Amino acid sequence: MNTYHGKKVLVTGINGFVGVHLAQRLLEEGADVHGMVRDAHHIPYLDAAGIKSHVKLHTADVRNSAAVETLFTQHDFSHVFHFASQSNTWKSAEMPRETFETNTMGTLNVLETIRKSKNNPSIVMGGSVRVFQYSAEPGKLSGGENLHAYDASKAMAEMIASSFFHTYGMNGVIARNTN
Repeated sequence: MNTYHGKKVLVTGINGFVGVHLAQRLLEEGADVHGMVRDAHHIPYLDAAGIKSHVKLHTADVRNSAAVETLFTQHDFSHVFHFASQSNTWKSAEMPRETFETNTMGTLNVLETIRKSKNNPSIVMGGSVRVFQYSAEPGKLSGGENLHAYDASKAMAEMIASSFFHTYGMNGVIARNTN
């Protein structure tokens, strides 16, 4: 069953490992795949996968709410896969502000734009099992003293997403990824 056949789908972070593999699968299912990238001139995963010519790329940064809103205003997406993030945990320790702005505020920008959109697309958000890493209680988000910027930013993003799903009745789920 091709759930996404003929659907207009947005993948934020399409040039990442998860995003590019998801895009390949969506293309196989016949989806109209759009991708959000920060820099359309630096897309090594898309180039390596050989699918660049099959997706519609949009240069926008999830940290820029106006850019996100403009993209959604110009396109009626039926589904959004939000995988844009600063995912390098070592880099997150060196650049905590960029990590929080991308992972937390970027997620808020995408969710708020979806909330305001007229067609209310469904969303799958890329979470992380790292939000549980320091928790003494399985299944609970950590507030542990050893929490890294990456872990905390992803935990905050998940809490924001859960709040939006509950408060606004948004059709969304969080996929907790690991490597």
